[in-house]
Amino acid sequence: MFTSYISSFENCTIIGLYNQSISESEVDGRIDFPSTPITSPTHRETISEIIQSVNLISESGWQSAIKREFIDGSGIAPDLFEATIDFIEDTGYWEPNELLGQNVSRQWQTRKPHSYRTLAVLRHEDSSPWQAKPQNLRLDGKGKVVKYESIVGSGLRAFLPAIPRSIRRKISQRYGVNVPEFGSFWDWVKNHPEIPIILTEGGKKALCLLSQGYMAIALYGVDGGGLFNEWINGEKLHKLKPELIADLQLFAVSGRPITLAFDQDESAKTRSQVNAALDRLGGLLRAAGCKVSIAQWDGQTGRCKGVDDLIVNAGVAAWETALSEAVSFIQWSIARQLTHEVRRKPDLNIGDREFYEIASELPREGIVALYGGKGSGKSKAIGELVKWRKWLSITHLSSLGRDQAAGWGGVFVNDGDQHDANLLKDGVPVNGGSVCVPSLLKVSAVDADVLVLDETSATLEFLLISKLANKDGMRSLLLSEFYQRVRAARLVLIA
Repeated sequence: MFTSYISSFENCTIIGLYNQSISESEVDGRIDFPSTPITSPTHRETISEIIQSVNLISESGWQSAIKREFIDGSGIAPDLFEATIDFIEDTGYWEPNELLGQNVSRQWQTRKPHSYRTLAVLRHEDSSPWQAKPQNLRLDGKGKVVKYESIVGSGLRAFLPAIPRSIRRKISQRYGVNVPEFGSFWDWVKNHPEIPIILTEGGKKALCLLSQGYMAIALYGVDGGGLFNEWINGEKLHKLKPELIADLQLFAVSGRPITLAFDQDESAKTRSQVNAALDRLGGLLRAAGCKVSIAQWDGQTGRCKGVDDLIVNAGVAAWETALSEAVSFIQWSIARQLTHEVRRKPDLNIGDREFYEIASELPREGIVALYGGKGSGKSKAIGELVKWRKWLSITHLSSLGRDQAAGWGGVFVNDGDQHDANLLKDGVPVNGGSVCVPSLLKVSAVDADVLVLDETSATLEFLLISKLANKDGMRSLLLSEFYQRVRAARLVLIA
């Protein structure tokens, strides 16, 4: 039996919006998208006519709008914008199409190529194009507007832009290193694995972080950092051995700290997809020996979906907080798995009450999960549930173990004694005790029908990856003892 209980908490709604200082519709030719549903058979024709008729804004006016979007809307330093973005106009010779690698002459035999009018091109350090934002948008095969165009045949690439001297100085100051003012910036980064890197999606977000002196690399999307599929005989199959894209392999080396800072989406479905992609990418980076962490932040009702939105609308301090509070990939992964496993409607929502107020209503056997923030009375409730019963709490912190023992009338194992299957405090038997993971084998003979796992994610992370939990190669023994404890307990309390 599994029972979960949840306390009330404030919902954090994260809605993806573009920065309000300049709207996407203004930048892209002041398009008013129709209210016709996407499923309507007339939708494609209507939106096509609108896109094709966006000739109300001149090339120079559109370029100015793009500059405002990048500099004001995404907090990108003007000199970094000038070093990274240039504009390619269509003079009648299909220059934008050629830059994107489209075979214009071959296409022209059957249909007229799409006219992009002008492209805002995001270029690599070597001047090759990474991605481009068109003035005149097109529709993909599903009728969706394509806001950014990639280069035909280039595959998945990371964005490695030219870094001007002013930004190099900011990076030098932030990390306390001497960044050369000339030469290849990314070759220098490649040779300095001690420098942390932030991975994000979209060129504007990486340029925003670079403008603040952070080492940032952009991908096309959260799934754009790894090669997970391959084509065999015309069929798309999962690769037996997924790998990082070539651009990331240059930087993802043993010991390199890498933080993943991707959009905070509102949709539950999108969040699930993004988290699955983060898990795949983080796994590949960790396999390469990187120290991976996940940055998360409050979307502030849509104002702060992307990291550039966060910095522009909430201030760089908000980003600095998110970065400092980034959780390790292992901890994030364990929490995600646990959340996935217990993704269910709670059996009891206690509202604004505290857990100890409803302790008498909780089951006395099975698995009981208490989900609530600090100050919700979980510890007091557990104290009521273990009263008069044999109990054992497994924790990762000695301070937490001592607090539990004092609050629940037990003993912290390292401070007490043991006689056969009984725990002793000052020579007197007690009903239970708290033990840190490395000392778990010391109490293998102690009987306990209630198992308490407070701070579950942190305890499991300690058990799985801490060096202290593998002293003299004892991790397998600790895991076996932990497994047996969970199976043998009549009541398991997760908090």
